Amino acid sequence: MKQFSSDFIYQLMSLIVAILLVHAIYVAVIRPNANSLLETQAELINADPTYVPERSAYIIVKDLEQEACFILMLWAMALMGIKARDNHRERALFEIDLLPRNQSNSILPEDTRDYARPIEALSADAQQRLLPRTLLTALHRFRATGNIQDVAHTIRATCESESEHLDSELSMIRYIAWAIPSIGFLGTVRGIGQALGQAHQAAQGDIAGVTQSLGVAFNSTFVALLISILIMFLMHQLQLAQERTTQDTEQYCDNRLLRYLQVYIVTLAFLELNDLELRLWQGDHLVVSEPGWALLTEPPKVGQQALDEARLQPRLANCQFWQAFSTDPMPGATPVARHHADLAYLQLTALKHLAPSSDFVIGVPGHFERADLSLLLGLTDAASIPVKALIDPGVLLASKALSTTPNLLYLDVGLHAVTLTTVQQGAQLQRSRCIMAHNAGYLNLIDRLANYAASALVRKSRFDPLQHASTEQQLFQQLLLPNQ
Repeated sequence: MKQFSSDFIYQLMSLIVAILLVHAIYVAVIRPNANSLLETQAELINADPTYVPERSAYIIVKDLEQEACFILMLWAMALMGIKARDNHRERALFEIDLLPRNQSNSILPEDTRDYARPIEALSADAQQRLLPRTLLTALHRFRATGNIQDVAHTIRATCESESEHLDSELSMIRYIAWAIPSIGFLGTVRGIGQALGQAHQAAQGDIAGVTQSLGVAFNSTFVALLISILIMFLMHQLQLAQERTTQDTEQYCDNRLLRYLQVYIVTLAFLELNDLELRLWQGDHLVVSEPGWALLTEPPKVGQQALDEARLQPRLANCQFWQAFSTDPMPGATPVARHHADLAYLQLTALKHLAPSSDFVIGVPGHFERADLSLLLGLTDAASIPVKALIDPGVLLASKALSTTPNLLYLDVGLHAVTLTTVQQGAQLQRSRCIMAHNAGYLNLIDRLANYAASALVRKSRFDPLQHASTEQQLFQQLLLPNQ
């Protein structure tokens, strides 16, 4: 509202000044000189009928229509002048390093406050200019959404809105550019009308009045068209300058801001450490499930690759490294795998590559002590795995339980042992006790089933699958992983 009132006052005052200035010039200079020239020419014509009067600028512009055209011309120039001044001030901001000119760092959503401070330090009037306003809007949008495409759309929409606003503000100047020729045509109509009214004098041989009236008609049109051409030229130059400013603003934002925006999409992954089956989840999606096995070859193999050859190379197979998690020397150590912690590190590294941009929450076995947790965090740090939390799977599942009993039991079956965890419910969940039964894990059950199956086959077909490594491997995998 304040901007509207100030613009209206400027337009009104500029019109009044143009009227006073032009009318003063006409009263003091143009009309007296024009009347003097007309009287002199009339005397010369009466004295010498062959005398041809010379055209004078005073006579051409002396009439009311020309005066009105000059008033509108000065008014239009005043309006264009204030807009040209605003455009010059807009362009002056391009010389200020609102954003670093040659920066090497990416701009993250959390960095936008630092980049917005130099812009917010500008004066209130400068912040309302197109470039600072566009940059602030883009930075705030990037901080709120973290979406680069939204930022680009915001920049484009802001510049397009400003272009439409500037175009609408030229409507008064367009009206003046249309009104000036119209006033000239009114002078033409008036002059021709006066000439027709004096036609009877021309029939009697006195054509002075007719020629003077026709002079009014043609002079008003001539002056109006010349002024209209000048106004249209200046208006198009102003419009071109404004369009260049909006385009340069968009290009400035592209070169100084958009190209440096960076969003790191971080997802949360859950890794359950169970030597029977290590499972990696991202949301509701199971990324991978692989056994806690290693094969001490060169280079060592872990996971499913190791399990596929565990019974083919039993002396190189190792499935104890999660159960006996430590840095103590192990049998069959190699320069790469010196102890069980090295084997765990190799498997963690392989799993990390399956979720490279994720933060990890790790579900640790219930039997892990404080020293085991410290060792695990050391391994994840060495493997560059960002760990957000360590949690007991029993406590995690208890948080989803609907039971209202004070104690919940969680049974975790591993490869070598079975763990029973007691979780107390109250103001907060708390693990109260963890009992582990050794040599009661799934591998012990598989060995018994394999011996039972081999005995049955010997009795039925005299074929013993445990006598050959390849058939033992097939039987072992069928029993251990029946779904594959």
